[in-house]
Amino acid sequence: MNDREPTVGRPCSSPRAALRSALLFGLGVALGAVAVWLATRPPQRTSDDYYPYHLSISRAEKLAMVCHYKKPDRLSDLNRAGWNESDFQDVWGQAFRYARVPAVGGGEDVYVWTDWTQKDGRTFVVGAKVTVDGTRVRLGLPATD
Repeated sequence: MNDREPTVGRPCSSPRAALRSALLFGLGVALGAVAVWLATRPPQRTSDDYYPYHLSISRAEKLAMVCHYKKPDRLSDLNRAGWNESDFQDVWGQAFRYARVPAVGGGEDVYVWTDWTQKDGRTFVVGAKVTVDGTRVRLGLPATD
């Protein structure tokens, strides 16, 4: 039999045991605080309201990059092998428009866009532009909340 008395409820006998107890207590307090914070924080403001914008802009950006390198006269001149028909349309089912515009320093900027009319009658341009040097610019991004 063991002649030692149980140590439950007794103060720590060594500095190492005291440090271990303090660290475990601190860890418990920190985990409890994180749990309370996660339970009481407001829900994230995520919304799918802007998904059509971003998808249309992404499609237009892809088309604009291809047009920047292949330089077709019309979007219909692109080799459509490997493309879905939806790649040439925005999410509202309208065909993208395409234009090559002379740049200030020479060369041409490529624009691929669509018009989107809201329920209140306002019309927005949604699309992308690729400059002469290949820089992509997204057009019509919604304002951040």
